[in-house]
Amino acid sequence: MNTKTTLIILVLFLMSLSLFAEAMAESSASSTRGKYLAGQGIIIPPEEIYPESYIAQVNYEYPFPSKEIGISLYSGTRTVSARGEENLLHIGIQGRKIDFPDLPPLNLVFVIDCSSSMSEKNKLEWIKESCGIFINKVRDTDFVSLVVFNDTPEVLIPSVQMNTAEKRKQFLDTVLELTTMGGTDIKAALETAYSQVMANVRQNYVNRVIFISDGTDFSDRLVSANAKSGEIRMSLLWNNRNDLDLHVVPPSSEEIFYGNKKSLCGGELDVDMNVEGETTKPIENIYWLSGRAPRGRYRVYVQNYDYHENVRGKTSFTVELKRRNEVTYFEGEISGSGKSSNVPVFEFNFNPEDSGNNSGQYEIVERYNKMGINISTIGVGTKFDVELMRNLAHRGGGSSRFISDHDEMVEIFDTEFDRMVAPAARNVKIKLTFPEKTQILGTWGYDNSVRGSSVDYFIPTLHNRDYETILVRMRTPQGAKTGENTFATVSVSYETLNGKTITLDPTDISCTVVDHEIATSGYSNTMVLHSGTMLHLAETLKTIGNKYYSYQDELLKLQQQRNQPREALFERGKKIAEECLQLAFDEKKL
Repeated sequence: MNTKTTLIILVLFLMSLSLFAEAMAESSASSTRGKYLAGQGIIIPPEEIYPESYIAQVNYEYPFPSKEIGISLYSGTRTVSARGEENLLHIGIQGRKIDFPDLPPLNLVFVIDCSSSMSEKNKLEWIKESCGIFINKVRDTDFVSLVVFNDTPEVLIPSVQMNTAEKRKQFLDTVLELTTMGGTDIKAALETAYSQVMANVRQNYVNRVIFISDGTDFSDRLVSANAKSGEIRMSLLWNNRNDLDLHVVPPSSEEIFYGNKKSLCGGELDVDMNVEGETTKPIENIYWLSGRAPRGRYRVYVQNYDYHENVRGKTSFTVELKRRNEVTYFEGEISGSGKSSNVPVFEFNFNPEDSGNNSGQYEIVERYNKMGINISTIGVGTKFDVELMRNLAHRGGGSSRFISDHDEMVEIFDTEFDRMVAPAARNVKIKLTFPEKTQILGTWGYDNSVRGSSVDYFIPTLHNRDYETILVRMRTPQGAKTGENTFATVSVSYETLNGKTITLDPTDISCTVVDHEIATSGYSNTMVLHSGTMLHLAETLKTIGNKYYSYQDELLKLQQQRNQPREALFERGKKIAEECLQLAFDEKKL
């Protein structure tokens, strides 16, 4: 890519990100990872941008309800054209406020990652201080357990009722003695943690796992190497200076490896380490961006290209396969060097129509969620696996937080802890109904089902003092009668903590229909202007990412067409840069 083109896109990205960061009320995966990638001079891959996260990060300060849940509606504009006009509806869902001493009794298990990577930037020290804050707030009725993990999990404090000062002191002393070493086995840690919750599970208690980690060894090394992800990703990890290589043969039979890093079918080897034996913590990575992985059978194998260690024995390795939300691990050993050392690792079929599911960690949290035992996750630092931490919490009926510094961690355990652990309501069902012939253009916030002019949403758990935001972009129908009309109606039902079903009275919002070609210009409601800005920013960054990385594919194809003049390459890059600039400063949606 032409240097000027690259700089234009990069400067645009950094400007957008800095404006975004200033507006955040609390840390999230998108902002933390985005800041880290921006600092490395990298445009965020589109699959790592979640518009819902951008929208939800702003504290819109919804009013606290008298019941378990409150609903607030905001329209981008309250005046619309009778000839049809695009608008944005903002729905705020607010959980009730109960002070910590008045919360239901707690049955908690703290699961703390003590792998080697937690020593970086004193992350484990943040946790130690924060646990000290928590243990001073715990009540005599609360049960607490402590599980730590690296390569293997260990129960340091079995589930016990914290009804004496001695028990609290033992918990804190044990936390303060924690040290880091080894790798990360999340699945085993989860199984151990849930067994501790089950030891004292009670119907009238909040039964929950608090999972604190900076991610797996894979996520740590992949982020450090600026590796990309996508619809399919295969990563090779080993722990010496030998030059192991990852080879993938996709359905097109065009092998992807160090000698052919980019394939015509969209696969790319973007991280190739230890050519010179430069590190004892290497990683290699091959990926396909979303929507570009071909259907069919893939074959994966590993080769030891050369030795850089004095001991020429076997090298153990692990390959991580990520197919959308499904993550699988394969272990093996390799000896010898060159082609004779080839080790077939696994084969798999990929069908773009399959949604994908995880048979490991996610299956565990989903199983216990059905039993009323939830999990909340805290991602620490900048190298956590965003999707893993989000999905563990989402599928486990809990919430997720992403912490980038000491002060944020302390705040979570001090003033924000109840928002992570104490549910206000469960199985929240929201039905949004518009007038007939309203065209729903998009909706963001939670799992939903669009049927005609209505949308159904489901929130598994809404926590104490927590808030959720849903945005809906729609086009009002043509031919509406002028004057004040009902614009949208929201109906809500949920279950209380004791299992009682509550149905709230429907909430309406009206607008004035006028007989003009265009009734308004931009959004007049401040709340919608804020949320709409976040949505527009996320969509813009996602589009820029798509254009930038699709350009890399075009670059490969042009390079492989030897008779293609370089001027064509430059002109295409210039056009994409101009499109990105136009996207960033297009205020039509705001």
